[in-house]
Amino acid sequence: MTMSVRTLFVALIVAAISASTNAQQPARDLGPAIRARIGTGVIAGLVTLGDDAKTPVRRAVVTLTAADDSEILAAISGDDGKFTIERVPAGKYTLAAAKPSYLTIPYGARRPGRRGTLLIVAGGQHLSDLNLSLPPGAVLAGRVTLPDGQPAPNVQVVAVPSWRATAGGTPEAGAREFRTDDLGEFRLFGLTPDTYMVAALLSFGRGEVERMSDSAISDVLRQLQQPGSSAGATVASPTTVAYAPVYFPGTPSLGDATPITVTTGQVREDLHFTITPFPAATIRGRVVGIDGAPTAAAVLFLEAVGPALPDGASGSRTEHLNRNGEFQIGGVSPGFYRLRARGGGITLKASSRLTPAHPPPITSSSRFPRIVRYGTRRHRA
Repeated sequence: MTMSVRTLFVALIVAAISASTNAQQPARDLGPAIRARIGTGVIAGLVTLGDDAKTPVRRAVVTLTAADDSEILAAISGDDGKFTIERVPAGKYTLAAAKPSYLTIPYGARRPGRRGTLLIVAGGQHLSDLNLSLPPGAVLAGRVTLPDGQPAPNVQVVAVPSWRATAGGTPEAGAREFRTDDLGEFRLFGLTPDTYMVAALLSFGRGEVERMSDSAISDVLRQLQQPGSSAGATVASPTTVAYAPVYFPGTPSLGDATPITVTTGQVREDLHFTITPFPAATIRGRVVGIDGAPTAAAVLFLEAVGPALPDGASGSRTEHLNRNGEFQIGGVSPGFYRLRARGGGITLKASSRLTPAHPPPITSSSRFPRIVRYGTRRHRA
């Protein structure tokens, strides 16, 4: 018997022993909870392009979600737009399809963002001919440039619905982020029909930068080239500027922005605007207690009045007081702000007298002192 035949013989014996051992072991019970999740229902249907029921949407992800979120089953539509979800346990479900650049509309809903029809699946039931509408989202595209006409790459661009223009707060969780490419071009896709304010958010790592005039730069270069000829010459102080969010067509003021209305599937590619640095403002003042004496036992909050923008883009910040209760907030971008002082469980707002709940906004273009009276509802600006 050759070596290869002996090896094969030993392998057959091992396999036979293994099979005999497994045959003697009873099938392990997976438990009632596991068995309950393996249903016998079937959900099938078709994904079509919006109102066009004849155009299928391929490679869409169809999800069947239990009403209590305990079960999520999924399938992918084929080239003909058809899908089938098998082994569905009995229960209540919502059905929806999703695909990048398309708008998700749950089964039974008329438009995005609305609740769909709840599907009640019995054991072994087959629900077929379910049609899911997947309309294309709107597109806003264009180009962002710097003041010298050069492209502005890696700039975040956001589209804020006009009805949320003054909502403040933070952006919605999971919101898609869009940035310009190396040519300064951007393309926001998958937008729901609405009216938007488009903003470009540029950041150089801090809120303000120092910009020298062309004449000041020329003076410095001349001094470097001729060290002895300009002794004692003074160079003009650089101007402090800030890069605030710029709204289309190129303004830091939300009130001067041009609203853009889009419908389902509409594409606009003419949004071109320039990011320009604006003179930065400084807000100075002091906080006094109920006795009129300065206090440092408070924290200042400068809140931008505007849409919900990513962290660091809105201009909101927190400042502390010095021992004399004085504060100085520099590098403030143009815009409207609310100034609050909080300490000891009491919050007061600058610019309000008897109705601190609705103070007029502070414009960052002003450089006058603010006096906040801490510990009483009466304070003056």
